[in-house]
Amino acid sequence: MTRKSPIAGNKHERLRGRVDDLARAKAQLELKVRMLERLAVGRGLDETLQNILDILMETIGATDISVYYRLGEAWHCKGLFAARSFSGDPDDPLVCQAIASRDFVGSAAEPLIASSTENWNFPLLYQGSVVGVVRMQGMILTGANIREDLEPFFRYAALVLLNAINNYQDLVRLNAELEQRVLERTAQLAAANETLMREVEQRKRAQEEVGQLNDSLVRQKTALEVANRELESFSYSVSHDLRAPLRHISGFVTALMEDYGSTLNETAHDYLQRVVVASGKMGDLIDALLKLSRLSRGEMTIDHLDLSNMVREILAVLQGSDPGRQVRVSVADGVTIDGDATLMRAALENLLANAWKYTRRNPAPVIDFGAYREDQRTVCYVHDNGAGFDMVYADKLFGAFQRLHRSEEYEGVGIGLATVQRIIHRHGGTVWAEGKVGEGATFYFSLNQ
Repeated sequence: MTRKSPIAGNKHERLRGRVDDLARAKAQLELKVRMLERLAVGRGLDETLQNILDILMETIGATDISVYYRLGEAWHCKGLFAARSFSGDPDDPLVCQAIASRDFVGSAAEPLIASSTENWNFPLLYQGSVVGVVRMQGMILTGANIREDLEPFFRYAALVLLNAINNYQDLVRLNAELEQRVLERTAQLAAANETLMREVEQRKRAQEEVGQLNDSLVRQKTALEVANRELESFSYSVSHDLRAPLRHISGFVTALMEDYGSTLNETAHDYLQRVVVASGKMGDLIDALLKLSRLSRGEMTIDHLDLSNMVREILAVLQGSDPGRQVRVSVADGVTIDGDATLMRAALENLLANAWKYTRRNPAPVIDFGAYREDQRTVCYVHDNGAGFDMVYADKLFGAFQRLHRSEEYEGVGIGLATVQRIIHRHGGTVWAEGKVGEGATFYFSLNQ
């Protein structure tokens, strides 16, 4: 039969005692945490006082608990069953002693509940000053360390109570100031009423003047509309008058090449072909000028636009027109702005067509569309890894018929970015670009919204 070693038994008993001590310490810590959390949620002075009373009643228990506190020069008391105020010091000598000594004061009395005969008075101190006193009589839960265990709670209660008192006094002061302001404002309103009556007459006269100005604006608007119609008619006439000679030139040159081509040498053929190409470019320039001119006229219809969907539609058209190319595209979702749908589509078509065109020579072309927030505005961008450009010439990008690449390398008439700029400016926005030769370009625009 195996006998248990006395040494092992003692160790076991000490270990069990240590576990019990830790369990009690853990329970006490959890109780303190719950007490402090409960105290922290009080709103207003009365609720803070009631929380202090409730927490102590729930955790310690007593026949009577009161909180003494000072507002200004007067002391007040809130207990479990009643509230009182004092013209001077509190009526309890032990409370006064705790205030004067700024230390705990206790006394033994006749037993009230169970074996408790103590009357405790805890000063609530903040930075050495007495904020209040908690008076507890006839405690249910007592023990050698109960007063020490309550110390953290009372330190925190002092801080919370001081904050509640300060807030209460601030509220009283603000209410008094508000009442005074109301009186002053009432007097000001009475004095201003007479002034207002005079202003009414002045406003009537001003409204008459505004009406006259509105009539003038209507007349100016009508005149502007007439001028726009005349400009449209003039543009059409100019377009027709310019196109007709170009068609004649191109037609006669083509007929000459067809009818007398066999009698012409290679140099003559080259000259005539250049005339045909130049006529075509001239026609494209005329169309571009007219398109650019129209962007400055006409009313805009502002709607909430989903640019992400619009970009996907444009890229699908570009891919359909050039099915042999494999371009990696990335379009951010949910990019929206307020703008004119027709104009914004035209701007995006020009930017994306440029990106499509200038990535043609890159074996792994990439086109990205996205947006970000900056200075409370949405900045949209189109990025590509195409030919790029030298930032030295960035100020020329948006000029009409400005080209940074030869027409033999990339087709176009140099009007696309000027069109983009005019559209963005009509929306009250800005447009700019960044790039590097051989590494691509990024075009940014932001509308005034």
